[in-house]
Amino acid sequence: MKRIIDQFDQEEAVCIKECQELLEKNSLAVDLAFIQCHLSFLPSSIASLEEAGLPLNEALSILGKVQEKIGIIPGDKGNVLQAKLMFVLEKNPGLDTLNNVVKVLQGTATSSLPIGMGPGDIAKFKYSPIASVDVERSFSLYKNILSDR
Repeated sequence: MKRIIDQFDQEEAVCIKECQELLEKNSLAVDLAFIQCHLSFLPSSIASLEEAGLPLNEALSILGKVQEKIGIIPGDKGNVLQAKLMFVLEKNPGLDTLNNVVKVLQGTATSSLPIGMGPGDIAKFKYSPIASVDVERSFSLYKNILSDR
């Protein structure tokens, strides 16, 4: 791959120049080995979350496993990855609500229903997606059905 990219003229595009500079770095192989060792589970986890009809409890279980695996990555890079994941998850206040809904669905809730929700609302969350892929698919389908015509 490096041989092919080195054949491109870096004056043609900034991305060519940046790619050639990245490929010259001695740390590239080390960084790729770190990624392979500690993050190779991510693509399959993301693909699992994108499955249509995935029950909410399974989706949150996958997310929990991702958190666990990122949580055990050692060193400074591990700390950076853990902080980034926590930052992203904390920006989503609905995640706590979904966790509470799953507890109700599994029968392990010890307190009341989440605020503003009734028993019928909770039941509707059984197959609620936590990734936007299902939502995007729905909009694409509805766009074909609900046209301006």
